[in-house]
Amino acid sequence: WGTAWGARGTAWGARLPAIHSKIYRKAYGLQELENFRWQCKSDKTPRFGTYRMLPVLVLEVQSLYQRLFHSLDGIRGADRIEQPLMQREESGHFLLDSIHFILSHNFFSFNEEFYLQLQGTAMGTKFAPSYANIFLDFWEKNFIWTNNPFDANLVFWRRYIDDILFIWKGSESNLLDFINYINSNQVNLIFSPVFSQNEINFLDLTIFIEDEKIKTKTFFKPTDANSFINTESNHHPNWLRGVPRSQFTRIRRNCTDEKTFLDQASFLKNKFLEKGYANNFINKEIMHSYNKERGDLLINKEKQVTTVNNKFAFSFNTQYNTHAKEIKKILNKHWPLLLEDDILKTELPLAPQIIFRKGKSFKNVLAPSTFKNGNKENTKKSEGFYTCGLCKSCHFKNQKFYNFCSSKTKKNFKIKEHITCNSTHVVYLLTCGCGTQYVGRTIRPVKKRFLEHFNNIKNQVLTHSVPVHCIRCQNFNPSTFSCVGIEKVSLDARGGDLVLKLRQREGFWIHTLKTMQPEGMNVDFDMQGIAIAIG
Repeated sequence: WGTAWGARGTAWGARLPAIHSKIYRKAYGLQELENFRWQCKSDKTPRFGTYRMLPVLVLEVQSLYQRLFHSLDGIRGADRIEQPLMQREESGHFLLDSIHFILSHNFFSFNEEFYLQLQGTAMGTKFAPSYANIFLDFWEKNFIWTNNPFDANLVFWRRYIDDILFIWKGSESNLLDFINYINSNQVNLIFSPVFSQNEINFLDLTIFIEDEKIKTKTFFKPTDANSFINTESNHHPNWLRGVPRSQFTRIRRNCTDEKTFLDQASFLKNKFLEKGYANNFINKEIMHSYNKERGDLLINKEKQVTTVNNKFAFSFNTQYNTHAKEIKKILNKHWPLLLEDDILKTELPLAPQIIFRKGKSFKNVLAPSTFKNGNKENTKKSEGFYTCGLCKSCHFKNQKFYNFCSSKTKKNFKIKEHITCNSTHVVYLLTCGCGTQYVGRTIRPVKKRFLEHFNNIKNQVLTHSVPVHCIRCQNFNPSTFSCVGIEKVSLDARGGDLVLKLRQREGFWIHTLKTMQPEGMNVDFDMQGIAIAIG
């Protein structure tokens, strides 16, 4: 239930100094609701303590992330925010200044134009929930915990970022006055209330009253679709197997009663069967969750501190691909060789933890996150590599190349950009008359790099692999030695490191065209580039 279980009373307030981080989990809130009940007197009237049945309400901030102020003037004075950050004055000022910088430098693009966001923050950023929580805690301190004329009416109050659950003691007219009170604030927040005396939805829970107790179950939206991944999808098998277990554990934690859990487990089971999961496997996962003590699931587990020789202390991260199994096997097989080193054995864990990120999918290709303006006139030049025949690097040729071929795999590739002798940031391919190939890159006009290669061959420079090969090749002939630009590297509208991307694409083509020695002329390549390009 996270970052700001804002709560009734000073005992709860004392738990909030670390408000900038996520303090509580949802299990903590469920544990509280387990102990919260209405009691019946002799007249069988449901009561909580000495009160009659009270309405349960949910408040949600309308468009919170668009309403957040960039100014930290008020928040700098919030004790529960500033004091933890200012335990070390120098780093505290740095953190506050960093928060302001992030807020005031958020930009977005629309129609190929960039705009600076003057108010609010983007929802998708990692920092947004943290700042939203800081903002709401500041509001709580000034409007709920301090000088609140309706303080006596709030029997129960809990908040998770911008979602608030509370129980009200008082008349409906007083409740409306309270809503008007919290909406009349100087921090631009507007709350929309939902209330009921029987059942209400909060986050992923349906909270209802039964047998004088507050009970819960998992809330499924009416528009809920079956969005689970099909078992035939190219995901890591462990990840696919882990999805049902995590979902059944979730509803076991959420459901107060075992019967409710079994009903909701049956509902989820049908969804997993539709996605190709085996019936026996799903039944096994249901029983695994059913046999767990729900009370154990409501206990917050302390995060384990890993040591250097714990197998989880070191991880190898890469995109999941068809070679994942072989990569894991190779790393595990040869890891003991690293542990034999006197220095490395004190720093490395006993075994590597291999973590696979989600690989590229058709979505990345068919639905890119950035689009070019389709209204602009299409000025795209013809694809291919065009030699001019005028410069020294192509003095003997005036040709057009639309494709290039790997001498090793015999596979053809299309040149997808318009490349000339004057193009910069180009990945190029050199091919000797004997078929041996070399892949290189340059940030200068490609004709200058080609000319350097010709001069190195002419002067028999032995410090580069290309002239060394040409000297040793008995059938070498300059007229059959080809130089072709195969890819012009550029950045999208979001920018980035162009040189790094150029290195990555060079590594990709070295791997794809098989140009490493002894098959080709390349003697090395950028490991960072190849890992990102083909990972």
